[in-house]
Amino acid sequence: MLTNKLSRREFLKVSASAAGGVIFSLQAPWLRAEEGSSRLNAFVTIEPDGHILIGVSQPEMGQGMYSTMSALVAEELDADWGKVSVEQLPLMLKRDAEGNLAWGLVPQGAGGSNSVVSLYTPLRQFGAGARHQLLLAAAEKWGVPAEELTTQPSRVLHAKSGRRADYGALASRAAAMPPSDHAPELKSPETFRLIGQTFEPKAIRELVDGTAIYGVDVRRPGMRYAVIARCPFFSGKLLDFDDA
Repeated sequence: MLTNKLSRREFLKVSASAAGGVIFSLQAPWLRAEEGSSRLNAFVTIEPDGHILIGVSQPEMGQGMYSTMSALVAEELDADWGKVSVEQLPLMLKRDAEGNLAWGLVPQGAGGSNSVVSLYTPLRQFGAGARHQLLLAAAEKWGVPAEELTTQPSRVLHAKSGRRADYGALASRAAAMPPSDHAPELKSPETFRLIGQTFEPKAIRELVDGTAIYGVDVRRPGMRYAVIARCPFFSGKLLDFDDA
């Protein structure tokens, strides 16, 4: 059985990253960023041109996970939605203290309408944590207190001096910033731009035109197929079977 808890301690561990995108606390090679890009945490990668790649941990089965999950991160990141694209994160597992398999970062199953319920706060925290790193990067670059900085979509502002910087220009510096030692502050609902609002969905074209790749589409070398043998008529009863 997989455990679903993401404690504050674990959140801080998996949020910690260095330029190049290695999450040292988990030693996760699948979280390495592409050359030239900056992975702020497991879910947020920012390119120098300001393009933002948000990882989605849940399987997309036509229920809109690519849009919903990425919007939770983007909301707290204060990302320009038009600059956001999504990627499917691989299955990430680890062993717990008892040696049992557990989720490496967050629960990655889907079913029972639990994805948003279970990940609403954790994904927002990852977005807020990345935004905090961007604020720290701008504060260091400009030599001003981070408390004087605010954000607009994909941009950090310093009202006193009139300075501003796009996320892409701060990303590499932000990726080297340590995560906050306390849980990141989340937005209040009245300031939401994406959550609860109408926005253009991500990857909708692939879902509509049939080019989206699902698990049933995967082909592997030497792959075998199996189907359930069913009784050809109602009320039939099993007489015997070969369990060899």
